[in-house]
Amino acid sequence: MEYSDIPNEYRKYVKESTYEKLDDGGKEIYIKAVKHATRKFMKQTDELVNSHKMKACMDLLRIVPLYMEVSFVGIENRRRHTFNPDTKVKLERDDDSSEGSNVIKVLVEKGNKWKHVAYVEGDDAMQLRKYGKYEGKRLKFIGQYQTSARYRVFIGV
Repeated sequence: MEYSDIPNEYRKYVKESTYEKLDDGGKEIYIKAVKHATRKFMKQTDELVNSHKMKACMDLLRIVPLYMEVSFVGIENRRRHTFNPDTKVKLERDDDSSEGSNVIKVLVEKGNKWKHVAYVEGDDAMQLRKYGKYEGKRLKFIGQYQTSARYRVFIGV
């Protein structure tokens, strides 16, 4: 059997330079081993993909996205804080707010203290609260605008 006779689905697992150095008996054993390992791997993959735990994980990923982009507003009322990629930011629920039950405060680290500088925009806050735990999640700066800032909140990780 020549290297070109190996089916394409197995060829990617066979290193041509190694295969060509084998005698005919060695090539036959090598191909059988590759086919066996490939079948075993495919069976295990099928079992995993079709398992109850995997289906539950896939369902969860459909429900909770890995991240969502949110806007920070109210900056002009809070001494016009400027956000940038180096700003340390955290989100905190504000259940005592007179603005409603979905309010999320945006805090930045100044010195060793956290200072309230903005709010998560109303619709974004409602979505974040719907997904549950967002406090302590990683945030990534997207952009600073005249009266708002945009961040990505990694909620599904």
